[in-house]
Amino acid sequence: MGLLDYKRFLIKESDGQTYINADDTPSADSLGSIPKSDSTHDKKLQSIKSTLQEEAYDSISKVINERLPVKAQSSTGNIMKLIKNSLKVDDLPMFLTKLTDEPIKLTAESFSQKINVSQTLASHYGNVLPADVFKQIGKENSGDSGPYEIVLSIFSTLRKQGTAGDLVDTNGNVIEVKGASGRLKTKTSPGSSQPAQDAIIKILGISSPSEKDIGTRWIDAIFPAVKSKKFTSEEAKQFVTALSQYPKDWSTHRDEAARLIEKGISTANELLKLYVAIQLLSYADSSTDKFSYILNFTNGYDMCKVFKIAGSSLSELMTSASELSIAGWGIAADRGAGIGISVRK
Repeated sequence: MGLLDYKRFLIKESDGQTYINADDTPSADSLGSIPKSDSTHDKKLQSIKSTLQEEAYDSISKVINERLPVKAQSSTGNIMKLIKNSLKVDDLPMFLTKLTDEPIKLTAESFSQKINVSQTLASHYGNVLPADVFKQIGKENSGDSGPYEIVLSIFSTLRKQGTAGDLVDTNGNVIEVKGASGRLKTKTSPGSSQPAQDAIIKILGISSPSEKDIGTRWIDAIFPAVKSKKFTSEEAKQFVTALSQYPKDWSTHRDEAARLIEKGISTANELLKLYVAIQLLSYADSSTDKFSYILNFTNGYDMCKVFKIAGSSLSELMTSASELSIAGWGIAADRGAGIGISVRK
């Protein structure tokens, strides 16, 4: 049985016969038929349906494994359980055909406006699987595959790139997927925000804020000193370098950021947007996974949006930052540390 042979699963009734593997119009050329008058009709039909159902599920499972890295294939069992519990037998032919022949076409540009991935997938597959099922599959996190990387790899044209946590679209764009509150961290980032705090406080000549980590409230606390200080060119460079949280010269945009500080930041929100933009650049520059876009989600994973990093100016990233909420600097074992980002609802 070929994976694309969806007609194998068609069962139709006509002229007092139940036709198995029927074409659009049942005929004597069908591979099998059971007279409705046969006393064992229902039992035979149920047996055949059960066999075809298991073959269809086996085909779906094979497609899933083909589209996932080996380490992520441990999720296949959980995914199949969700599908079996929700997918009606009569919907198997259409669903299998869509899955194998017509997965939804998604590129980085598909996420330029906020979309609900679960509802988008459910709609493409004829709503034979509820959006909530796709949302549950989206929570699968296995091996090097994080939330929503698995569901997008299976049901769309996006594909995993090797063992990294990236997706690649049909145009070759590499997309880094960050779940809600996903942290911008690499193994080269410092274990805490204290080195940056100390450097910033020294440049500003103020006492340390009571906030533990660099986040929204910390930025609010230091803003008055940033606004009132007359930065020299060198002080501005030192300030934005410390704000990046990375020990190396993090980006060609450093001088542009420093000029903004030297010129003067008018609001705490503007300083926060600059901080987030610097974090995005720092993360992209320091990450071992080279990507052009970050796909980020709202809390609850209801909506997501893509943000272009490669080739973007600092001002463009500051505009992107206005659509993000952040969690203060946090640490994840063996994965470095960084701020968490979520798309604003």
